[in-house]
Amino acid sequence: MTKMLIKNDFVIDKIAGEVSIFDSINSLLYTFNGPGSFIFEKLKKGFDTNSIAMLMSKKYQIPLKQAVNDVSDFLKYLLKNKIIFPLKQKKTNK
Repeated sequence: MTKMLIKNDFVIDKIAGEVSIFDSINSLLYTFNGPGSFIFEKLKKGFDTNSIAMLMSKKYQIPLKQAVNDVSDFLKYLLKNKIIFPLKQKKTNK
Protein backbone atom coordinates (compact mmCIF):
# COMPACT_ATOMS: atom_id res chain seq x y z
CA MET A 1 0.00 0.00 0.00
CA THR A 2 2.19 2.78 -1.31
CA LYS A 3 1.19 6.41 -1.63
CA MET A 4 2.85 8.59 -4.22
CA LEU A 5 3.24 12.35 -4.43
CA ILE A 6 3.20 14.30 -7.66
CA LYS A 7 6.07 16.67 -8.21
CA ASN A 8 4.57 20.14 -7.91
CA ASP A 9 6.57 22.07 -10.47
CA PHE A 10 4.63 20.76 -13.46
CA VAL A 11 1.73 22.34 -15.31
CA ILE A 12 -1.09 19.79 -15.29
CA ASP A 13 -4.21 20.09 -17.42
CA LYS A 14 -7.05 17.80 -18.42
CA ILE A 15 -8.28 18.12 -22.00
CA ALA A 16 -10.98 15.90 -23.50
CA GLY A 17 -10.63 13.45 -20.61
CA GLU A 18 -6.88 13.05 -21.00
CA VAL A 19 -4.27 14.40 -18.61
CA SER A 20 -1.39 16.42 -20.03
CA ILE A 21 1.66 17.40 -18.01
CA PHE A 22 4.17 20.01 -19.06
CA ASP A 23 7.63 19.88 -17.54
CA SER A 24 8.88 23.43 -18.16
CA ILE A 25 12.36 22.73 -16.79
CA ASN A 26 13.06 20.03 -19.38
CA SER A 27 10.57 21.28 -22.03
CA LEU A 28 8.72 17.95 -22.09
CA LEU A 29 5.03 17.28 -22.60
CA TYR A 30 3.42 14.07 -21.37
CA THR A 31 -0.10 13.11 -22.45
CA PHE A 32 -1.82 10.09 -20.92
CA ASN A 33 -4.58 7.95 -22.46
CA GLY A 34 -7.79 7.08 -20.60
CA PRO A 35 -6.37 4.49 -18.18
CA GLY A 36 -3.21 6.56 -17.58
CA SER A 37 -5.32 9.63 -16.89
CA PHE A 38 -7.53 7.59 -14.54
CA ILE A 39 -4.50 6.41 -12.55
CA PHE A 40 -2.96 9.89 -12.47
CA GLU A 41 -6.21 11.51 -11.28
CA LYS A 42 -6.46 8.98 -8.44
CA LEU A 43 -2.84 9.71 -7.46
CA LYS A 44 -3.69 13.43 -7.34
CA LYS A 45 -6.53 12.63 -4.94
CA GLY A 46 -4.19 10.70 -2.63
CA PHE A 47 -5.30 7.14 -3.37
CA ASP A 48 -2.78 4.40 -2.63
CA THR A 49 -1.70 1.95 -5.33
CA ASN A 50 -3.87 -0.94 -4.13
CA SER A 51 -7.01 1.22 -4.11
CA ILE A 52 -6.23 2.53 -7.60
CA ALA A 53 -5.85 -1.03 -8.92
CA MET A 54 -9.17 -2.10 -7.38
CA LEU A 55 -10.99 0.93 -8.80
CA MET A 56 -9.37 0.42 -12.20
CA SER A 57 -10.39 -3.24 -12.24
CA LYS A 58 -14.02 -2.24 -11.69
CA LYS A 59 -14.03 0.71 -14.09
CA TYR A 60 -12.39 -1.09 -17.01
CA GLN A 61 -13.84 -4.53 -16.16
CA ILE A 62 -10.45 -6.23 -16.12
CA PRO A 63 -9.07 -8.85 -13.71
CA LEU A 64 -7.55 -7.37 -10.56
CA LYS A 65 -4.18 -8.97 -11.34
CA GLN A 66 -4.08 -7.16 -14.70
CA ALA A 67 -5.06 -3.87 -13.04
CA VAL A 68 -2.30 -4.30 -10.43
CA ASN A 69 0.24 -4.90 -13.22
CA ASP A 70 -1.04 -1.95 -15.27
CA VAL A 71 -0.88 0.41 -12.28
CA SER A 72 2.59 -0.86 -11.38
CA ASP A 73 3.89 -0.39 -14.93
CA PHE A 74 2.45 3.11 -15.18
CA LEU A 75 3.89 4.13 -11.80
CA LYS A 76 7.32 2.85 -12.86
CA TYR A 77 7.04 5.09 -15.94
CA LEU A 78 6.07 8.09 -13.80
CA LEU A 79 8.89 7.41 -11.32
CA LYS A 80 11.44 6.97 -14.11
CA ASN A 81 10.43 10.34 -15.56
CA LYS A 82 10.46 11.95 -12.09
CA ILE A 83 6.82 12.96 -12.29
CA ILE A 84 6.01 11.28 -8.97
CA PHE A 85 7.94 10.12 -5.93
CA PRO A 86 7.05 7.80 -3.04
CA LEU A 87 5.65 9.34 0.11
CA LYS A 88 8.06 8.59 2.92
CA GLN A 89 6.21 6.83 5.70
CA LYS A 90 7.08 7.51 9.32
CA LYS A 91 8.42 4.46 11.08
CA THR A 92 6.67 3.53 14.28
CA ASN A 93 8.58 2.28 17.28
CA LYS A 94 7.23 -0.94 18.68
